[in-house]
Amino acid sequence: MQTTAADTRHAVTVRVNDYLWRVTANDGFVFGHIERVPTPQGDRYEAKRYQLAASRFVARGRFWRFDDAVDCLRFG
Repeated sequence: MQTTAADTRHAVTVRVNDYLWRVTANDGFVFGHIERVPTPQGDRYEAKRYQLAASRFVARGRFWRFDDAVDCLRFG
């Protein structure tokens, strides 16, 4: 298995507001954003990556655990 740059980068999360985090690597590379989505069953965390061709963020998945959403961006 070949190791990619994303495999070796540690994710750094920066809280933007009560509902949004920016996820970056130590070198400044932006993995994407995580949005907290309140639901009747509890908070979910939606991983979003910026899609340059569409000039918008695209949802990559919704997770029960914040760390799972970070990993989705980091490894996805």
